[in-house]
Amino acid sequence: MVDASKPNPAKTIALLGAPIDIGASQRGTLMGPAALRTAGLLTLLDGLGLKCKTTAISRSARLAELDDAPPGNARHYREIQRWTRALRSASL
Repeated sequence: MVDASKPNPAKTIALLGAPIDIGASQRGTLMGPAALRTAGLLTLLDGLGLKCKTTAISRSARLAELDDAPPGNARHYREIQRWTRALRSASL
């Protein structure tokens, strides 16, 4: 028998809100997470029977610096590196 009081792990998802606009051809993409919430994404997913765990990722995440040399053709390498590591940490 299924216990309805406990969410089904197969139907639980994580939404990571990361307001990132580096690398985009135009500014404004950092509003994406808030725009999706305002548009009712969580309500829609709930209506599909999915339980959502939401986490907002901060630009100020404190992570150890890396000392690898950025590729010569990379733009915003360190900032992208920091965001990638912050997202990974939040998803664990």
